[in-house]
Amino acid sequence: MLLGVSFAQVQVARVQLACCKCQNKMDADLSRRNALPFMFCARCRTAVSATFRPDVLHANNPSAGYLDVEGVTVVNLLSCNLWAACEGCNCERLLKGIRHGTREEVGCKECYAKMALGYGQFLLNKL
Repeated sequence: MLLGVSFAQVQVARVQLACCKCQNKMDADLSRRNALPFMFCARCRTAVSATFRPDVLHANNPSAGYLDVEGVTVVNLLSCNLWAACEGCNCERLLKGIRHGTREEVGCKECYAKMALGYGQFLLNKL
């Protein structure tokens, strides 16, 4: 849901991952610059990796980005930080800690318009 927001892009996505072999859960902060490099599961020592490629959210694109994972599966999207642009003046604002099932409302710093962003659930499509 984007109200008063022309477009948004995920800066950091906090995801919960599970090892494909032993189902050990781990949290990771993924961004364009901060990929989870090849590391090893703490329990079974399987090599795991996760990379997030953000996409631009707007009225015609509900996709926030793409997750490339190896050795793990995505269990949950815990929270994310997004850059949102005002629909009136295109001034960008960072919204931190957006969680599913919540709605974040902020005012634009330039034109004082109300911006609201939120999502009810997330959907993972395997490519």
